[in-house]
This record gives sequence, structure tokens and C-alpha cells, in this order.
Amino acid sequence: MAVADDDLRFIMVDIGAYWRNSDGGDFTHSKFGIALTKGDLPLSSSRSLPNGADLGLMPYVFVGDEAFPLQEHLMRPYPGRGFTEDQQIYNYRPSRARRVVESAFGILAVRWRIFHTKFDVSPQTSKNIVKATV
Repeated sequence: MAVADDDLRFIMVDIGAYWRNSDGGDFTHSKFGIALTKGDLPLSSSRSLPNGADLGLMPYVFVGDEAFPLQEHLMRPYPGRGFTEDQQIYNYRPSRARRVVESAFGILAVRWRIFHTKFDVSPQTSKNIVKATV
């Protein structure tokens, strides 16, 4: 699991969850997920949006897919199907924002060819490879 900033840099990675777990389950049990849920992350204060829209103060948020829980600092799309037009428009926005981290992973895979093959190493060595490349 990872968080990337708008410059496609990883600013948080949680390495070690295995493929059998869901993203939402991994998030809930990760140090990052626990800290975000408890309000222990040092997030900046809520601010007005820079485009001049008068929507009041907006909190900083992370964006996940529908497997993640909806929280004050965690946005996700509406789950399921059969959306209204407004819900479809809303779902497009977090989906577009998630492309940032997907692009960061894409760049990582292009830069490091080891990600094009199956790792034939121990789990600890796999963690070390991911840490080194990130």
C-alpha cells in the first residue's frame, strides 16, 4: 500500500501485506490506517480551496477505491452500480485522483525491471527490494 504526492513521489509505503488480504483489510490493520483513523497523523489544518470557490474549509484527504472505509480524511467512490448522474460525476473525481499513485507505480515498474518478473526470493528479501526501489 502506498501514498504518492502530486509529483508522483511515494510519501508513505506499507510493505508486507500479502495478496490474500483485501486492500481495505490491509489498510485497517496497517500503522498508517490506524494512525489516520485515530487522528494521529500530522495533517495540515483544513483550508479553503485555492480556486476561490466558497465551499468553506476543506480537510486534507487521501483517496482510495471502494474497498477502503469512508472517513473524514479518506475519500472513496460510491460502491456498486446504478448511480445517478451526480454520483457518476463524483465517482470520476476520486478515480482520476487515484491515477497519481497508479502512475507512480507504473514509473517504478518501468525504472526497475525486477518488477516485470515473479520474485523468487524470501519474503524479507522481497520487502527489502521494494524498500530499496521505492
